[in-house]
Amino acid sequence: MKIFISADMEGISTVVSMGQVDPGSKVYERARKQMIREVNDVIEAAFENGAKEIVVNDSHYNMANILIEELDSRATLNKREPKTVEHDAGNR
Repeated sequence: MKIFISADMEGISTVVSMGQVDPGSKVYERARKQMIREVNDVIEAAFENGAKEIVVNDSHYNMANILIEELDSRATLNKREPKTVEHDAGNR
């Protein structure tokens, strides 16, 4: 089973204001860390339930919010421009 995760900061837990999702805000890093925690939780659950491949797409703002070094190493981060569901193995 292949899974495609599209993650956006609006809608994650603890985010209650637009200021939290603005990269220029002093509270942005906190929301960014929550985003990666939630994405990694979904990745873990997906693999526990039979996923064989997972591609993650950062869909927030400039699409550069997920730090690849913090992403579960079993997943691939889609870094193509323009964004597509297809991905290159070399992007991870």
